Amino acid sequence: MNSFILITSAFAAILTFLSASILLKNQTKIYLKSLWGLSFIFFLFKFFDLFNLFINHSEFYYIFGFYFKNFHLNLISNLTLSYPVFLTILVTEKNNQLRNYSLVTITTILTFFLYYFETPYFKVSYIFSCITISFNCIYNIIIKKEKYEDYYLFKFLMILFLLTLLFLSFSLFYLLSIGELLTSNLYVIDVNINFEINPETTHFKLIFNLFLISFSLYILLTKRILHGKYFYETDSIINNNFKNHWNNVILKKIEKKDLKQYELIQANISNLVLHLIKLERSYINDNVLFSSIEEISQILNQRVIDIDFIFKYNNYLTFNKYMLKINMLKASSLIKKGFLKSNSVSDLAKLFGYNSRSAFYTKFKEINGYSPSKFN
Repeated sequence: MNSFILITSAFAAILTFLSASILLKNQTKIYLKSLWGLSFIFFLFKFFDLFNLFINHSEFYYIFGFYFKNFHLNLISNLTLSYPVFLTILVTEKNNQLRNYSLVTITTILTFFLYYFETPYFKVSYIFSCITISFNCIYNIIIKKEKYEDYYLFKFLMILFLLTLLFLSFSLFYLLSIGELLTSNLYVIDVNINFEINPETTHFKLIFNLFLISFSLYILLTKRILHGKYFYETDSIINNNFKNHWNNVILKKIEKKDLKQYELIQANISNLVLHLIKLERSYINDNVLFSSIEEISQILNQRVIDIDFIFKYNNYLTFNKYMLKINMLKASSLIKKGFLKSNSVSDLAKLFGYNSRSAFYTKFKEINGYSPSKFN
């Protein structure tokens, strides 16, 4: 069993580091930027866990003047405090940022304050704060789940929060059962994830390792989470001719007349694509209007020649076909918001310049995969 624990610990450390590295590398495209930080925290958990098993403790004490176990407990305990903070940012960063940062700041100051003064109630306050934040996050997901249009992302977050609550509930029950909840032993993880392999913690450590492995594998195998959902097809778009139209790499050979322009904006192409994607989302959500490249350039405060280059070399569609597609996506967004509850499909068609209801039906179904009356 001990050898299996070591193998799963090493595997968990490798996978969490790999997922954190890729998420960090893709942070300009990722939907939830704080996810890489959470993965990196998990990596540090397992890295120092393994380090503790192989380090020469007496040599460490001789060089640094303090015991590695004390360093280990203090480091990981402080990392543990950051877990609920990252969990909060992970699900609420799209909401009011001032409120979110206030919540994170208050929680962090409170837990570190209790930790600094070595109160025996530190463990209770930590577990309570974790549960409170987790319930807040789950509430946000369930009540306002329309924010998470990507099914894979929604499922991932729900699994993560439910497992977190399960872990915290187990921690609370375990601390109560062994009489350690209100003792002077401050470390939550000292009794839950003991760093040394022993019979009391073997099974719990194995479960924790399997959780980290599953957590990382789900990220690594889900491209919408790993790279950002927008760079891949959505399930509702069944026509391959209308796959996602943006790409942050050049899609075709650059014409000689455009080479100089390419050299000027080469380093900024990814950012320009990202800005165009964000602007497109605002258009689909009916927060901004445009109908030409010139208007897009004005909104983004970019040169027309730069935006024209991006549309030419980083978009699968011509500008006319692009406007057709995002208009149909905007129409589907209006339907989701309840437009057809008080209006007809003909009214919706007229909003987008269609006098023929059947022509609008055809284009809508071609882009969205369903007719307006069946779309939800």
